Amino acid sequence: MKYKVLEEEGSLLNFLKTRVRGAPSVKAIKRALEARACLVNGKIERFGSRSIKKNDIIEFLDSWKEEPEESCLVKLFEDEHLLVINKPVGWVCDDLAMRKALPEYGGRLWLAHRLDKETSGVLLVTKSLKIKELLIDSFKKKKVDKVYLAVVHGSMLHQKGVIDSVMVVKKRLCGQTLYGSVAHGNGQRAITYWKVLEKRQTTSLIECKPITGRTHQIRVHLSSVGHPILGDLQYGRRSNEKEVQRCLLHAFQLAFAHPITGEQMLFEAPIPKEILDGATD
Repeated sequence: MKYKVLEEEGSLLNFLKTRVRGAPSVKAIKRALEARACLVNGKIERFGSRSIKKNDIIEFLDSWKEEPEESCLVKLFEDEHLLVINKPVGWVCDDLAMRKALPEYGGRLWLAHRLDKETSGVLLVTKSLKIKELLIDSFKKKKVDKVYLAVVHGSMLHQKGVIDSVMVVKKRLCGQTLYGSVAHGNGQRAITYWKVLEKRQTTSLIECKPITGRTHQIRVHLSSVGHPILGDLQYGRRSNEKEVQRCLLHAFQLAFAHPITGEQMLFEAPIPKEILDGATD
């Protein structure tokens, strides 16, 4: 459905609520925005707070992905202390959402770390605050090895490398914080090792190993070297992304010592089809 804005209309969310025939609930509209089901002047728009202007063209798709069902939380491992799941795209990482999705645990679940909403893959959950604290300490001491897969724009010039920079707050927009990567400054040091797994004419499939765990680190780092992740609307390219339904970043592996037994644990989340497809021209 396409609509032309005839006069100053305020926010995109209000426009969709009042002008779209058979408009769904506000919650559903926000979900549709997150699922990239709305375009403003041909470009995907995810923020309902965006101001729209006279003569803007709004396209609102009839179909969009619903929030993942609880059954999408596939368990990769479980014992009396830990739960490891394969986080689906679109699922928000917070303790309340986890407890709601898995009510059989009686609310006694705590996230040991987080993944961005549009990132899929291995997510580590604990069954007590004590175990959570032990694992957080392991993360801080860099005793947890993380491997991510990403599909980026362009053919990488080198086969491998390291990005070592300072991450700083760039701006705050619509309630979200965006970060930047600089050589020097007042911020947090961030280190990411990367190597090319598959190189195509217009894209590359790469493996990333973040040594530090800064918010949006891999996304910011790859964007800073001119190879943003496909589908990343915050740090990537907004054009030609209509067919990419998500940010093509996947938490592939997580390795650590079990906080109680000391046993070395290694978990892998199956590589999503869209990651493999995104690496082909």
